[in-house]
Amino acid sequence: MILEAIRQELVGVRRSPVRLTALVVFFAASALAMLAGQRFVDDWSASLDEARRQQSESAQSVRGWFAEGATGPEDRPWVNVAEPLWQDWYAGTRLGREPAPLAGIATGSLDDSPRVARVHRLANPFLEEGSKIENPELGRTEAVDLIFVLAVFVPLLVGVLGMGCGAYERESGLVRLIAVQRGRASSWFLARAAAIAVVAGVTVLAVALIAIARAGVFDRDGVGLVAIALLYTALWTGLLTATAVAARSRREAALAYGGVWVLLVLLAPTLMSEQALSSTAENAGLTTALDQRAQQYDGYAEDAAVHIERLYSARPDLRALPAAATDALPPKIERHVYDWSRVQELVAEDEKKAAAERRAIASAERTMAWSPTVTLTLAVERLAGRDLHSAMTFRHEVVNAVAERADWVVEQAWRDAPLSLEDFETLVSTVPTSVRAAPASVTPHLTVLLAWTVVAWAVGVIRVRRREADV
Repeated sequence: MILEAIRQELVGVRRSPVRLTALVVFFAASALAMLAGQRFVDDWSASLDEARRQQSESAQSVRGWFAEGATGPEDRPWVNVAEPLWQDWYAGTRLGREPAPLAGIATGSLDDSPRVARVHRLANPFLEEGSKIENPELGRTEAVDLIFVLAVFVPLLVGVLGMGCGAYERESGLVRLIAVQRGRASSWFLARAAAIAVVAGVTVLAVALIAIARAGVFDRDGVGLVAIALLYTALWTGLLTATAVAARSRREAALAYGGVWVLLVLLAPTLMSEQALSSTAENAGLTTALDQRAQQYDGYAEDAAVHIERLYSARPDLRALPAAATDALPPKIERHVYDWSRVQELVAEDEKKAAAERRAIASAERTMAWSPTVTLTLAVERLAGRDLHSAMTFRHEVVNAVAERADWVVEQAWRDAPLSLEDFETLVSTVPTSVRAAPASVTPHLTVLLAWTVVAWAVGVIRVRRREADV
């Protein structure tokens, strides 16, 4: 019966301009989203290439100065690349955030983490302005990405393909003839619902496989994308069965299925977003920047001895170096203790912010069960490496790199000896050129979608069976 229902649905698609148009629109929207995603990834990769070029040019300048016996550029006589201060600055080291293979399917994500971060003792990964200068693509997102197509268009596609299934037969009286021919009309309607799920599922599977092939992802992430897309399609076919297929008339079917679509795709995600925003009354970025600036000014107002004592408590090995043996640190060395203290504040802020972000991730996972659309969005963003976890990982790597650089500057300053080209090469090699966060598991999201699917189909089967009494 199911094979016959599939054959009939395919014939109906071929003969129905509306259904054919729906399929064409779905494929067209998917194609446009993937093209936009490819452009997004290309821009991202170009920004990383530009960062590597700038780093290479900066490092090459230092190598040239050493080869010429110069201390720095001719127009800046105060620069001396034999000092840690200037080796740090002219190293030009940049840490890039590599895009995940599936990053192009989540171009509409609100992840505004920079693609490249400059690493030096004065860097502040929490301030956005410097990141926007080196990352002009920040704030530019595509309006329609593949997540949007899956989240919004798949339910609409299922609705168009299932238009009139069950409801038309009851409204027109054909249900009695079907009951005579099939024995039970409800069995035929459920077979047609399953056929609609197959047709929609094959369509969505084709789009998902194209996206995977374009990204070259044939591992767990690719399988995860396929599983999420197919489960989401099966879920909405189940909701179609519970509403439209079980309806008495086409008007009731349209209102019931349309109401569920509005509730789960539009209202629930909007309300969840508003709730998340209401928990943060202030601009977190602005608050962080102001707090850090105030802490920095307070730090400069403190006596150097306070910072030196903190430094020796954290780095007792510095007491054995030449600068520690002097009665008073020279100003050019003493200045580094203030910078070191500021970086320690960044490390503490990163730990504090990471804890808050982990709570936000846990909260989102607890509340995503209220909307399968939100579940799909969070899951695919995670697979694409465009979620909060990935941004948090990159910031943590940048903060650690800045902290290591501050430690290096302090240690070299305490050695109180001219640095060589070999020291510079060692410095440049200490910072990795790129970082890519491993995507976290999407098992909780798959579990939620599976639960929604089972419940939707169970309700659908029960409601269609109960309509048998009306025949």
